[in-house]
Amino acid sequence: MTTDKAAKRAARELAGGTRDRRTSSSYTAARRADTRSARRHIEALDEEPPATVDAPAAVMMARHLRAAQLHLSAVRSLAIGQNLILSSTASDAPPGPFPAMQAAVDDSIVTTLHLQMWADRTAHASGAIDEPIDRGLNSDPATSVAWQQLYPGPRNDVSITWCAAGGKMPQLGETLSGTVDDPPWDRTRYSLPGAVPTWTLSAYAEGRNVHRARDVVPATPAAPVWAAHEGLYRYASDWMNRRGDSPADLAAALDGLKEVAGMLPDVAEQIVDEVTARLERGRLTGVDRERFTAAAATLTGLLAKPTGDGGRVNQLGRALWQMRRALTGAAVTTRSDADAQFSPSLRRECEGKTAVELRKLLGEEMFLQRQRSRVRPGVYDRAEQLEAMLTWMHATGANTYSATRHAATV
Repeated sequence: MTTDKAAKRAARELAGGTRDRRTSSSYTAARRADTRSARRHIEALDEEPPATVDAPAAVMMARHLRAAQLHLSAVRSLAIGQNLILSSTASDAPPGPFPAMQAAVDDSIVTTLHLQMWADRTAHASGAIDEPIDRGLNSDPATSVAWQQLYPGPRNDVSITWCAAGGKMPQLGETLSGTVDDPPWDRTRYSLPGAVPTWTLSAYAEGRNVHRARDVVPATPAAPVWAAHEGLYRYASDWMNRRGDSPADLAAALDGLKEVAGMLPDVAEQIVDEVTARLERGRLTGVDRERFTAAAATLTGLLAKPTGDGGRVNQLGRALWQMRRALTGAAVTTRSDADAQFSPSLRRECEGKTAVELRKLLGEEMFLQRQRSRVRPGVYDRAEQLEAMLTWMHATGANTYSATRHAATV
């Protein structure tokens, strides 16, 4: 009977005879060569000086690297459990049945760890954490505080709360993902340092002179402004579903826009007043004062136009308010000529569906026809029928669609 020692010896002989297709050397020699190359790469990385970047970006780089290390470690554990690779990391240990995969995973884990150490130094240099992180076993309390700032969660078992174990990697401002005590993501924790950069921020564009706001502004004083933009963007991106909104939904959106417009003068005034005050006190230089003053006057004329009695008129808010007032009392009406043209298959498909579900179907149909209309005329018959169904539901207040009840009213 073959003994365990014989089996191991056979495995070593098989591994020694395995040739690497790229170098025509044994796997062991190729593995040693790869290890030397990886070691040189890591040594250079350890000597790399930390970068000075915006604190939010430094934090998220470190957290993404930490999450990557946790995921790679999870992959290795799964591979060991499936006998794809061996658990031993000794240099003279025989390779598993998938030696290339084992080497790649092991090297990736080590490289990611050293990248994370570089990210630790970068976070400290960028002011994201108060103290440098010491990854020794007996680190001081200051290191523990810095660790929690950068990697919220149990230091030695952070995987139980992060994404590698089904949780979520903490975002900026969160202390521990998945807990009800997490502070709002836009709570101020960082301040953007230095002079006003030559590049500007954009929600989604990026380039040499444009940076993505989500990489820079989270947890800074400007974060709530960008959060407001994100909410409006989500609404605008829902354009294909607008046809399925009830009149009350549309009026509610106008009310919201009116409130947003009402806040714009206060926010803009705070910024204008602060810049002006710093200019007057000599605390700010390099500003094109003539251009800034002219732009501020234009903004004031739109959002806070002075009146004869000493008050102010928000032209944008006033227009939105007038639009909302014009809608007051508007009622839903159905069209019997349109309702009578339903196809039997569509009636069956929509039977029992809620208004939200019909709205989703209508939005998908609008999007499909809009895309088709790029190459040929769109066919909106199905959209018209779905809209008529929704209109009937809005008019009657029905919770679900009923073809029988609908037909009885036309």
